[in-house]
Amino acid sequence: MVSSITGPSLLSYYQGQTALSMLSGSASGSSTAAAATSSALLSYLTGKEGIASAASTSANVKVPTAPWSSTVAKPSVSSAVQNAVNGAAFVDPSSAKLDAPAGVNTSDYQDLFALYQGLNTLNDIAQTAAAAGTSSASSSLSSISSAQLQSTFVSGMNQVQNFLSNAPFNAFNLTSGKVNTTVQSTVGIPNGAYQTYTTGIIGTGQEELPLKALQGNVQFTISVANKYATTTITKPDGTTTSTTQPPTTVNIDLSGMGSKARTIDNVVNYINTQLSTANVSTRFSIANLGNATVTSTVGGQTTTTKGDPQWGFSIKGSSAESVSFSAPSTAAAVYVSMGTGGAPTYTSSTSTTSSTSSSSSSTTPTGEQMMKLQTGNNVVGTAPTPISNAGNTTGLPVGGVFAKTLPDGVDSVQASATASDGSVYLLADVSGSLNNASVAGTQGVALLKYDAAGKLLYTKQLAGLQTASGYSLAVNTDGSVAVAGTNTTNSTTTANGVTTAGTTSAFVQVFDSTGAPSWSQTIPATAGGAAASGVVFGADGSVYVSGATTGMVGNQIMHGASDEFIQGFTKAGVATFTTQFGSSGDNTSAGMAYDSATNALYTLGTENGKAVVRSFSLNGTHKPTPVATRTLGSATGLVGIAVTNGQVVVGGNVSTATINAATVAKPYTGVGDGFIATLSTNLTAQASDTVTYLGKSGATQTATALSVAGGQAYLTGTIANDPSSLAAIGATEGFVTGVDTSSGAVSYSSTFAGANGQAVPTAVSVSSTGTSVLDQLGLPQGALNPASSGLLTAATAIKAGDSFYLRTTPGGPQTKITITAKDTLATLATKLTTAMHGSGTATVVAVGSTSQLSITPNNTTDFIELDPQQASSGLSYTAQSNGSGTNVLSALGLPSGVIRTVATVNNLTDVKQLREYGLNLPTNLNLNTATDAQHASNAIQAAMYAVKQAYQDLVNPPTMASEQAAAAKSSGGSVPTYLTNQIANYSAGLARLTAGQTSTSSSASSGGILSLFR
Repeated sequence: MVSSITGPSLLSYYQGQTALSMLSGSASGSSTAAAATSSALLSYLTGKEGIASAASTSANVKVPTAPWSSTVAKPSVSSAVQNAVNGAAFVDPSSAKLDAPAGVNTSDYQDLFALYQGLNTLNDIAQTAAAAGTSSASSSLSSISSAQLQSTFVSGMNQVQNFLSNAPFNAFNLTSGKVNTTVQSTVGIPNGAYQTYTTGIIGTGQEELPLKALQGNVQFTISVANKYATTTITKPDGTTTSTTQPPTTVNIDLSGMGSKARTIDNVVNYINTQLSTANVSTRFSIANLGNATVTSTVGGQTTTTKGDPQWGFSIKGSSAESVSFSAPSTAAAVYVSMGTGGAPTYTSSTSTTSSTSSSSSSTTPTGEQMMKLQTGNNVVGTAPTPISNAGNTTGLPVGGVFAKTLPDGVDSVQASATASDGSVYLLADVSGSLNNASVAGTQGVALLKYDAAGKLLYTKQLAGLQTASGYSLAVNTDGSVAVAGTNTTNSTTTANGVTTAGTTSAFVQVFDSTGAPSWSQTIPATAGGAAASGVVFGADGSVYVSGATTGMVGNQIMHGASDEFIQGFTKAGVATFTTQFGSSGDNTSAGMAYDSATNALYTLGTENGKAVVRSFSLNGTHKPTPVATRTLGSATGLVGIAVTNGQVVVGGNVSTATINAATVAKPYTGVGDGFIATLSTNLTAQASDTVTYLGKSGATQTATALSVAGGQAYLTGTIANDPSSLAAIGATEGFVTGVDTSSGAVSYSSTFAGANGQAVPTAVSVSSTGTSVLDQLGLPQGALNPASSGLLTAATAIKAGDSFYLRTTPGGPQTKITITAKDTLATLATKLTTAMHGSGTATVVAVGSTSQLSITPNNTTDFIELDPQQASSGLSYTAQSNGSGTNVLSALGLPSGVIRTVATVNNLTDVKQLREYGLNLPTNLNLNTATDAQHASNAIQAAMYAVKQAYQDLVNPPTMASEQAAAAKSSGGSVPTYLTNQIANYSAGLARLTAGQTSTSSSASSGGILSLFR
């Protein structure tokens, strides 16, 4: 570029020559000659340097004025947004106004301007959503709901995507995604490789000193199974017999170390000696987990220094061995999922017990955690020593084992359940992105699996959702998992004016123990919506879903304004029955429980403001028989129902003592109390029925979730305005209370404050044998690194039948790539390589225990384009984000867009290669919050800038000289010597030309100037 040339620029010579010409002659002929000279020189110099004005090409041909020009009238934001909401097309080339003269090829300009106008409208919508509810909000758009804005925004994004999928440009190619030379997916797919397991911090101190966590009665068992231990022999008659070598059991008892100090080194050596003696390959090693930090404040100055080193274990084994841990002494563990954190807002309040004033704080949770608590219930063997591992328990309540921060993208945990192997499942509402994969729609649902030590094993987005919430989670004895929730699709209006009404439907999805999907079903309602509240497994693997509906599920009859329902499915996912029930008024559903002893279902809901429990006898695939109904009394909220030890357990909230039970084990005491009620399974009033109110004097206690195991019921929730607050007065704290279901007596209680005094528990689950000395050692119960499926449908939100598209020439035919139920990264790589027909190669790249996909062009002439949807003609489009399918590229962490190698000449971009531009529009933009809307606006404005760049290059196509000048500018250097010499020659020529002489004619002057450059 001109600015990169040292010394006088070529353009300055043009400017000087023009001035000299204007000064040197007063006659019209002289001025005409000067103008001709100036025009010729400008044409040549700008051509040599790749420079042109915004209004003309190097040939001085007028080009259309861009829509962003200050001279172009622009529609108001209000009219643009209103028209879009009413179904006007976002990208309509026929509406683009051009002012170029006849004969100029304007097709690229017309399409480019139409694209810019579409992006501008999207930006207007995003800005409108960002300003909603503020003083800068447009009053003329106040009638448009946030849902309408979101739906219109999604429609516009899809129109832009589809428009570009058809490659409408001739002089260049523009994609909605990125332009890359190679791509690699960011979502890891399990590959079965053995992964070294590293614990959390188990102790702090100098390496040569004994660690507190290793003292006392430390006994546990390491079980090592050979993955190839089963041998199958085929007999001569064709029958087969199989024998399986049992696992090798290695009992670890640190008392066997005798008087040797229990330092981390000595303990690791002792364990490895036992493993070596047992002839197994698995070994322990020391994990140095960095140094602790020590913060101190002296004289108002806070300093942070490096403290003692922190230690843990690393366990590495053979790919042929499966390792698991157990302990002889156990007790119940409670897992609480909660929102925590936030910036506190302090207010002044006066104490009720004194005249002094104090400050209180309230916060809105900004993070999500899962906390593990050790209880004294359900003790097996000797009660485990209270956790004393300071490395894991800093800031936790008494009995706190750990508090793990959940991944970014998790908004709230709606349900939790434990498995027989000690693992913990969380069902969470998510948004944005999770595990590097974009969340489809406004809000999605994810299943997270942790081991008993708090290590995240996998995150799995559920497939085919738009704006969804998860409500219930169940784990079967074989490790399979069922989840239920509700999916809402917003009404949409296409560019052709066709409107599709939104729907609200329940859903259920089932996965096997490795996370691979087994089946999925949607539960719609006729003339209304359906929402799930509970899911359970039956004894034969059947699945039952409960919920509420404002319509008719399974062609049932409405009883009230809203009803409860149960729908059954076989183990294979075939719907077997639907039953709908309730009073003649409003009915809600709060969950369901299954009693394996009697093969019966129990539902909990409200009917006309009263808490009601119903029981049903299952009849195989036929509709269940209603057996009994019991009304408990008024309740302000219900949180769950369960069955344990021959009793039905119900949890919820009341504002007065209204629950009908024979025995009040603990009276109502607070401003609002949570409660646990135990009932007989026949639902008739019994003397053994109990109700336990869980309130605190002067405080409002609100239950949010219930979990039951081993004859103990645990209720979690919040306490507000507690006079004995752990944090500031007025802060919202969390609680967990355990109740013995046989007596109603409180058996466990814990209160805790989160970061900044804010803790809002939303889910709880319990394992009767979940705590042991293994917690002190940072080791999980059950299998170490349990097997996870490598199927794409198991590790991602992709479901069988989802697809994306690939093309190998700009605007050429697309090849549809469809994901099957059996596809892995390896099979997908094969499909892609075949579809690219020699233009590129897809390979699988190992990244530890996971794998990713890499795609690279084979040659500089090769072109590859990935598109999440099929290109369609006209203004129609396929909306991948409307719940019809998963964006496969996003689920894999692959960018949409172009993959190509940039051709070069002398290390400069070859201008003969078709130019590529990427709008780099993320696929997960949304308007959920003002922050999300502003983020979307920023991304769209960046895309608009890319459109402007394409326009500038269309007006003034780059030349090799301009590329060279730009390269010199970017490197901070000067142009090459040969260009500097040319500039010197031009300077000498101009000097001779203007040495006091006057032009005699326009033709002579023009010819003389041009002759200098021939």
